[in-house]
Amino acid sequence: MLAAGCDLMPPGDAQSDSVRSKQQQKSLSVDVGVASQGTLEKDTQYVGTTYPVREVSMRSRIEGQILDLNVDVGSRVEQGQVLAQIDDSINKATVLEAKAELAALQSEVTSLQADVNEGLTQIQQAKITLQQAQSDLVRSNQLVKEGAVTQQSAEQAQNTLDNAKQALESAQQQVANRTSARHFGRCRRRN
Repeated sequence: MLAAGCDLMPPGDAQSDSVRSKQQQKSLSVDVGVASQGTLEKDTQYVGTTYPVREVSMRSRIEGQILDLNVDVGSRVEQGQVLAQIDDSINKATVLEAKAELAALQSEVTSLQADVNEGLTQIQQAKITLQQAQSDLVRSNQLVKEGAVTQQSAEQAQNTLDNAKQALESAQQQVANRTSARHFGRCRRRN
């Protein structure tokens, strides 16, 4: 601070004071600084461990090699964000394998259906043959009574009838077996 004022001094003394003050001014050193606003407190530092508000563990629904990882441990993620890309070639191969197996099973079912249809045709033929054998036996028995044919002819007609019955039963059993195999194929395919 500089104080100024009027002081009555004799003129000779005034000159000697001005010379003295010039000498003092030459020998004084002053530190200069720029004034600024701020706080005089130190920053407070705390040491400790922080925990997240919410922590979620993630795992993949499918197995596979990770091709690209888009986040790191501790990264903030949003709903729907892709976290990683997994190699799906194994899964695609599994799907193709399952489709091939399905096609093979469908082919097997078609084949079994054709076998069943063939068996149904055999049943119809066996029924016709059985009816014919029954008619032939009735005629042969009538002719034996009249003496027109031998008993051996009637026995052959009976054997033909018995064979026709067995053929019909066999055809019916084959159809039943093929139908159950077809049903088993459907059940196996569903599982």
